[in-house]
Amino acid sequence: MPGGEFLLPFVVTVLLLSITPGPGMLYIAAQTVGRSRNAGWFSALGTHLASYVHIIATAFGLSFFL
Repeated sequence: MPGGEFLLPFVVTVLLLSITPGPGMLYIAAQTVGRSRNAGWFSALGTHLASYVHIIATAFGLSFFL
């Protein structure tokens, strides 16, 4: 098990990765700017609903194949 000297760099790295926008967020922002606010809402809804596919697949042990 790693010692305490790795805890601070690990926490900093995790925080930076968790606040960095991913491709889904960039897609939603591009739809909002390029089309309209309504398109941004639908993009966010589609991205959100698609994540349920991965959650259900994980629950059944199938996420390795997606």
